[in-house]
Amino acid sequence: MLLGQSVADAIEQAQEFGGEIPPEAEPFFDFLSSASPTFLMVISFFFVLLLAAVFSTIGGLIGGALFKIDPPAPPAAATPGDPGMSPPPPPTPPAGGSE
Repeated sequence: MLLGQSVADAIEQAQEFGGEIPPEAEPFFDFLSSASPTFLMVISFFFVLLLAAVFSTIGGLIGGALFKIDPPAPPAAATPGDPGMSPPPPPTPPAGGSE
């Protein structure tokens, strides 16, 4: 219940510094102050997981745009009359032969 108390304390401090909480949000904050610490950790884990997925995607897109490496140009195709082109190898006879 120690974590639940710290949530209740944080809500009270927010009320002192930030003004008043809207009446629609009161049941939510009452639920948070009475929730179990394990439940709060699971909820915060998924919240952080969602935020990390969004920001890592944005960071990947920005990094890909900034550090893009252009692929090398493909080699020129050789023509049949090109002296650098070797003829294809002869076909190999089937293994085993006839007896």
